[in-house]
Amino acid sequence: MIITISELNVVYKDDTISKILSNNSIIKRRDVFNRNFIPLTLQARRNQLQRLANDFKIIIDKSTSCAVHVLITGKLGVGKTVIAKYFCQRLSKEAEKRGVKILYRYYNCFAYRRIGSVLREIMKYFGVPTRGFSDDENLETLNTRLRRENKHLILILDEADIFGAEPILHIIHAADSVGFGDARISTILISRQSKIQELMSTEISERLSDKIVLDGYTKEELKGILQVRAGTGLHPNRVVERAIDKVSEIAAITGNARHAIDILFHAGNIAERESKNKITPEIVNLAKEQVIPELTPDVLKGLRKHELLAALAIARRLSNKGINATTINEAYYYYQIDCKRNATVPNAKSTFQRYVENLVQREIIIKDVHPSRRSGRGRYARIMLRKIPAILLIKWIGDTLLKIRNGEGENYPSVKSEKEG
Repeated sequence: MIITISELNVVYKDDTISKILSNNSIIKRRDVFNRNFIPLTLQARRNQLQRLANDFKIIIDKSTSCAVHVLITGKLGVGKTVIAKYFCQRLSKEAEKRGVKILYRYYNCFAYRRIGSVLREIMKYFGVPTRGFSDDENLETLNTRLRRENKHLILILDEADIFGAEPILHIIHAADSVGFGDARISTILISRQSKIQELMSTEISERLSDKIVLDGYTKEELKGILQVRAGTGLHPNRVVERAIDKVSEIAAITGNARHAIDILFHAGNIAERESKNKITPEIVNLAKEQVIPELTPDVLKGLRKHELLAALAIARRLSNKGINATTINEAYYYYQIDCKRNATVPNAKSTFQRYVENLVQREIIIKDVHPSRRSGRGRYARIMLRKIPAILLIKWIGDTLLKIRNGEGENYPSVKSEKEG
């Protein structure tokens, strides 16, 4: 005889989720710890903001319209992107008070790959058709539109070294075609110091209004940044002062604010999971083991689906015990398997090799070329992960592919074909 729960009049109640939701949480706003968050105040970059204000002061002048081009460079996590966005936000508001219209648009060059893709995205923003037009024609149309609407556009081009010098000069020279005093497009170029040589041609150097080099943050500067983030992103009295000091001390070794913010965020998550009511130095010590300096899932941002699958293939091969390096052939074999697992048609090996080159450029993998071991003639490439542990990279890619399947992927501009990229 089968006895049902209803017949026994038993009420099954699982209150696990209810308990978690009703507990006093540590983190109030998770977006505050996201790399795209722009704080209300910018710590430790007052001098650089003053320089930018002086550089761009001329475009507030109603009697003329001149282009300004600035380069911001520095190591990872020193605030290159945030200072550019923060400055442009406030500049546009100050300009509006003075009756001047300034627009700014942010683009990660790795996500767009070509200057033409950026121009098409800008034209789409203005509602202007771009099909069948060259980059020169789109630039001319954009300048005409800005002039007619009496607006000035500032392009923030992050990882500008991806484009190289020639496409950047293409935009800079657009000002020459409209004549002095009527230029409408300015740029803020962002590049890591390690990549700066790929961008700085002599001509670009001559056209820059300023080159701002950001140093790493000191312990005291990091402490100020963390106090602002904690005040905005955590519930009151949820972190002890010694924990802030501990995080600042850890991150001061590299001067990387992103490292510090990630540790604080992970510490908050650990405190919540363990039902603690405060973040303590002991919890910070646990959190720092989960956060590798200069390594976050953001390194995958802008990668297209097949590039993610290529990276997944390499990571899966290198996750095998005793395997420290792989080859194109081995990685391509794993790539084909991962494509099938993700219901995706694999591309040809020649296209796969382009994905590998993009991953090298992104500094996710290293590719060393050696003479052939068999005949001594020809060469073969050894592929290794740069810093990211294989297991961690597999997890990050799995999470990212899931977001893409669920339509949650961000910063993936539309392209005609992945084979082109």
